[in-house]
Amino acid sequence: LCPPEAGPMTGSSPHTDWGFLTLIAQDSTGGLQVHHDGKWQEIQPCEDGLLVNCGDYLSLLTGGKYISPLHRVMLHPTKHR
Repeated sequence: LCPPEAGPMTGSSPHTDWGFLTLIAQDSTGGLQVHHDGKWQEIQPCEDGLLVNCGDYLSLLTGGKYISPLHRVMLHPTKHR
């Protein structure tokens, strides 16, 4: 956990996923950010939702039609992920 006075801390450094697809079960915690238009955009969590990320391998197989997004995860100041 990150004390609130310390500000946001990265839970995972910016990266793309190397595989074909990544499936991420969602909860209400949040923290996922995608780099888009030169800035980090917060992805709003959808309780009991499923997030699907395209991976580098899918991008390669489709000739770049589907892009593997650069993303990171920020730690929540009071909740465990």
